[in-house]
Amino acid sequence: MKKNLYGPILQWACDLPLCLSSPNYSPINFFGLDSWQHKLKIPVKIPFIHCFYIIWMDRDLSLPPNLLIHKNYTTWSNAMMVALSVKNKVAFIDGSVPMPTIADPTYAAWTRGNNVVISRLYNFVSKDIITNILFANTTKEIWDDLKTRFSRKNGPRIFQLRRQLMSLQQGNDDVSTYYTKLKSVWEELLGYKPTFQCKCGGLQTLQVYNESEYVMSFLMGLNDSFAQIQGQILLSDPLPPIGNVFSLVI
Repeated sequence: MKKNLYGPILQWACDLPLCLSSPNYSPINFFGLDSWQHKLKIPVKIPFIHCFYIIWMDRDLSLPPNLLIHKNYTTWSNAMMVALSVKNKVAFIDGSVPMPTIADPTYAAWTRGNNVVISRLYNFVSKDIITNILFANTTKEIWDDLKTRFSRKNGPRIFQLRRQLMSLQQGNDDVSTYYTKLKSVWEELLGYKPTFQCKCGGLQTLQVYNESEYVMSFLMGLNDSFAQIQGQILLSDPLPPIGNVFSLVI
């Protein structure tokens, strides 16, 4: 079969047995590349949905605008996970696609995908941090190291956010600006809260409670001119979601 090369598009198989059995693959026969010139001897069919599928646009992967420093790990890691998920590269972060042996036909593909993510991490950490991760071999090793070092130092930031939330008032801001400020603080604070795997219904009760706390924080910071609408909202049982409350106020 004649090989089709579509310019700079590089395609890799994530798992050879899965690729051969999956209905979601491209009909293109591809040879994994050690370099642009050298080709492996084993052709594989490439499913576009797999993490080894890399296109030229991956070099321009959109990532968080702020570098990782010692104070912003939670927001940085959340933004990084979203950006990597867009390119289907989270498997390298969470280790769900472990490094294959050198003899494995997907080794070169895995190595290139791993190095793509590592190069992105290098570009989005501060200079004093990058020196500590330069010699790590896998993306997961870097990710776990950053999490271990920085995710435990959240106490001062949580304290700062809670104080900011308690003192946040509308003041001279319009409602939209005030809501945006509150939303930013609340969602960052929410990122520090533990997550639970629960199927008993208790988690939903907790989510309803958190949502009501969010609404209360928003209403408490409004100017006195909104006292009437505040009272009307507080009479609701249960309280409306924060988005609905914002719509009622404006």
